[in-house]
Amino acid sequence: MRRRELLELAAALAGVSILTQITPAAAQSLAGKQIRLVVPFPPGGATDIVSRPFAQMLGEAVKATIVVDNRGGAGGSIAADAVAKSPPTGRR
Repeated sequence: MRRRELLELAAALAGVSILTQITPAAAQSLAGKQIRLVVPFPPGGATDIVSRPFAQMLGEAVKATIVVDNRGGAGGSIAADAVAKSPPTGRR
């Protein structure tokens, strides 16, 4: 791995460690649900390499299934459009 990829992975893991501090009540509200993580870059790149372990660790932390959805192109507009048109998860 290149140095930049390692730094990105370390940053993602640091983010996951913060997310594991979620209170049990918040984790129970997502238990058993499927969450879509939209990544605005095509699969196979550094962002994809970081997002998949991040999704796995996040899913374990909140006890939900995290699906990585790569929507590359148009400078992130395709991914932003997919998120804007997606149904709400039920949390307010």
